[in-house]
Amino acid sequence: MAGDTTGGTLQTLDRGLRVLELLAAGPGPLPTREIAERLGLHRSIAHRLLRTLQDHGLVARTESGFVLWVGAHLLGRQVLPLLQRLARPEIAHLAHGTGHTAFLTVRSGDEVITLVSVEVANPRVRRISEPGTRHPVDCGAPGLALLACEPPTEGERPEVVEARRRGYALSSGEVVDGLSAVAMALP
Repeated sequence: MAGDTTGGTLQTLDRGLRVLELLAAGPGPLPTREIAERLGLHRSIAHRLLRTLQDHGLVARTESGFVLWVGAHLLGRQVLPLLQRLARPEIAHLAHGTGHTAFLTVRSGDEVITLVSVEVANPRVRRISEPGTRHPVDCGAPGLALLACEPPTEGERPEVVEARRRGYALSSGEVVDGLSAVAMALP
């Protein structure tokens, strides 16, 4: 039922979002059967979820399975410009105050994605991380700072442990040769 809850969340909504995440991460169309298997759902539940998402224009059915559709893109398009508009003045203040490029990143799965980047007029400093740039979350100060916000795990990098202790992360040459970075995760 639509009102079923699991640990304070709506189970049906959670399942529908997991379908969208699966399709977004996939290399191409996925048939209902495979979606059900990957998410541990009964095929009839997966079918109803896909039908609802299709009715809302979030997915489309092709000959070989389901894909994300225009509605998902339109929803996503609304988020980035708002976030960039809100963050840019603060990122610019940071860049001009330090005399170095400053940028805002977010975690997306096992990657860090740059959303906003502000470069300063300094011939020794160049923009390194254009909006849309991606790199592994366990590489570079931004990712290390984000990992430091999570509970400790066995085998995590010593730099994550140190970032957790300090409240910020440092890296040198991990993402770009010759680039040192300082990063702090925002709550």
